[in-house]
Amino acid sequence: MQLKLAYHAISDMQFNSNSATRLDGTTLHIDQAALHQYLLEDRRLAGIETHIVHPGESCRFGIVFDILEPRAKEPGAGPDFPGILGSMEAAGQGMTHVLQGTAVTVLDSEAPVAGGKVVEMSGEAGETCPYSPLHHLVVIPRAAPDVERHAGLNALRLASVKASVFLARAAVGQAVAAKAIEVFELSGLTNPDREGLPRIAYIGQIHSRQRVAEVDEQILYGANTIGMVPVLLHPNEWMDGALVTSYMTRGVETYFYQNHPIITELYRWHREGKMTFAGAIATMAGSDNDDRPRNAMLASQQAKWVLAADGVVLTKYGGGAPHADMALTAKMCEDL
Repeated sequence: MQLKLAYHAISDMQFNSNSATRLDGTTLHIDQAALHQYLLEDRRLAGIETHIVHPGESCRFGIVFDILEPRAKEPGAGPDFPGILGSMEAAGQGMTHVLQGTAVTVLDSEAPVAGGKVVEMSGEAGETCPYSPLHHLVVIPRAAPDVERHAGLNALRLASVKASVFLARAAVGQAVAAKAIEVFELSGLTNPDREGLPRIAYIGQIHSRQRVAEVDEQILYGANTIGMVPVLLHPNEWMDGALVTSYMTRGVETYFYQNHPIITELYRWHREGKMTFAGAIATMAGSDNDDRPRNAMLASQQAKWVLAADGVVLTKYGGGAPHADMALTAKMCEDL
């Protein structure tokens, strides 16, 4: 499975309703009226606001529902966000265009302020905000009054991926203009050129059953993860639309998955010949003492006997109990 990310550096975003959304050098011109019309095809939404915010502006916005990097697949490379926006096909293959330096940030106008997430674009707080260097298209969808809360959140999810792809389609067909094209590809289980190198796998939690997912909550290929056990995912799938964050992000935005710092670092070590990146496993934090050992056992067994890993890197989802799941998974990996 080979994924090519074509990075298009963006230095400015502007609304321009007199022409189609397009790239002009490093400036992204957005047809605001066309974007609103596209998003409002979802009849659960009563209205849309969009704003552009640039790095360094004296601006704070929230409460954040999700943050995404605008990306779109080249025709023939598979669907965008399969299971949510596109048909059910494997993500992580072909060419994906990336509008680097930008973000689509969707706000939840009905979320409580207490505990909510905001983005600070300037000042001391902005210096510590990982998203302050980006040009943001801030999208504020407003659900119709008769729409149930979970359905309104699902409408926010659909709006987030639609807006992300809408912007990035301005770069489709312009691979030659990309700042860089990065290739992500693993070596497979057997490769004589990598003999003697340790095989390292990644095991990452993508949700915690401490908060039961809504029936229409789309997390993994459009599914809400209820009943999920640890599953093998090619690292490319994590970065190319198979995963989005849950309705309660717990500090993990979809932008994080798209630019997954652990997966990209393991790829870097793989290319430099420090180790062999064996693959990745998506798992859950359990809701009780039956889920926990089951998930830990299955994840550790997959890492050892399917990916033939010599070691693992583990991450937890937000919350306290997921620590225990991660620790037990690590112990079972050590016991193998």
